[in-house]
Parts: sequence; structure tokens; C-alpha cells
Amino acid sequence: MRLLAHNSILKWRERMGKYMEELPGYIREHISAVIESSGLPDDETTRELLAKSWIDKEKIFKENVKKFGLEEIETFAHDDTRGALAMTYSGSLVRIGPVVKDVRMAQYVSIGLRTDVPDIAGKEESKLSEDMEIGGTIQFDPGPVKKTSPVYKIAVLAGNPSIEEQEEKINEVTLLLQEEFTRVNKTIVSDR
Repeated sequence: MRLLAHNSILKWRERMGKYMEELPGYIREHISAVIESSGLPDDETTRELLAKSWIDKEKIFKENVKKFGLEEIETFAHDDTRGALAMTYSGSLVRIGPVVKDVRMAQYVSIGLRTDVPDIAGKEESKLSEDMEIGGTIQFDPGPVKKTSPVYKIAVLAGNPSIEEQEEKINEVTLLLQEEFTRVNKTIVSDR
């Protein structure tokens, strides 16, 4: 057991400085902003831990989007009646339900490390105030939050699923991603 832990530490040290390099510049900048609001030390170890966690979350998001039959899209119109799931630059999740009686359920799930945003916020009668697009923020009026960090990924259910199927699948994948992202976040805190 000690040998495995020692080997894991050695592999981590070999990779130091390389996780941040794998990320696009705009994600690196966003990670630096997250560190400021997280209470974590602003050092190379924290940057590397957050970069590795971000890479892990991106992989988890992509795998589960595919597994649950969702497809990634570049834009999502504010008046699109489908539900959607988004991942922000900070690794937060935004669940947007399909339109029912002119409103939709929306839920914001934070990365859990920031002190300037709620961990989870939801609103049953929400509306998108603008179209969503990669690189732009998600804006609600009303909503669980006024606006989010920039959007990294947007996914919708493929085909023409019913409102019930959309709600069920998007909720299911969001809950799974929330659990997985929380697990990843715990490794950051335990390694600090």
C-alpha cells in the first residue's frame, strides 16, 4: 500500500506544471480567478490540482453526455423549447429543463470550491433571457442565478424526446455528474 501511494506521488510530481499547459488559455485564466475566490493557496500545486480536476471533469462530462444519448451543440436559442445541460469554464453545471407552460426549471450546481456563488440554486419557473453559446454566459430572468461563468459545453438530448424523457434524462445525467464532480473536488481539498 505504501509503495502504491509513493508511486502515485512520484507520478504526480513528474506531471507538475503539465496539467495547466494542457488547458486552453481562457480556461487557465478562469482557474486563476477561481483560486482567488476559493480560499485555497495561490501556488503552483493548487493550479495543477485545479487543472487536473478540470481535465477530469471535462472527460466525465463528455463520457456521460454520450452515454445518456445527449449531443453537444454550439448554441441554444433562449426560445428553444428543449431542455439542455451546460458546463461552464469553472466546471459548474447548469441544468435547463424543457419549456412547460412558458417556463422551465433551471438549476445551477457550483464546483463547490468558490465562496462567491451558491453551491446549488434552483428555480422552477425560470426563463433564459438570452441565447446560450459557447464562450458566452447563461443569463436568466428570472433564474437560479442572474448569470453564469462562460459556457464551455452545451448538450441536448438527440432526436425528438418527450418533455418527460428530457426531464428524466437531463436530471439523471446532472445528478451523476454532480456526484462525480464532487468526488473530483474532494481530491483537490484532500491533496492540499
